[in-house]
Amino acid sequence: MNQNKVGIITGASRGMGAQIAINLASFGIRVALIATSSARLLKIKKIIVDNKGSAIVIKADIYNFTEVKKAFRQIIKEYGRIDFLINNASVISPIGKISDTDPYEWKKNIEMNLIGGYNMIRACIDFFFAAKTWSYCKCKFRCCT
Repeated sequence: MNQNKVGIITGASRGMGAQIAINLASFGIRVALIATSSARLLKIKKIIVDNKGSAIVIKADIYNFTEVKKAFRQIIKEYGRIDFLINNASVISPIGKISDTDPYEWKKNIEMNLIGGYNMIRACIDFFFAAKTWSYCKCKFRCCT
């Protein structure tokens, strides 16, 4: 039943994103793993493939909409469809006392978490409308693990 489903997981190179990808693949869902570290993604892909799952690795910065669109094209080329998105990627720095942190780094963190998530949702919506497979969208926006 799930073998035709394709899910995109951002932040899939470690932590919760990696575990979500591994778990989904164990149910027969084909997964597109997206993160900025292809070395880590390849390790997650190996775990999935070694357990008879299917995964593709896409190194992309979701803050960059051009890279996001390229990632979606790659997923469609490989799997022919997209069924859902798990928008897991986030940045959790700087960590420290406010008086010791750089305001620019806080601004960058907020922009990366909000715009990166937005870029993925936007590309997903564009795909679903173009493919005429739009039925519903549930979005839960999470910025920290």
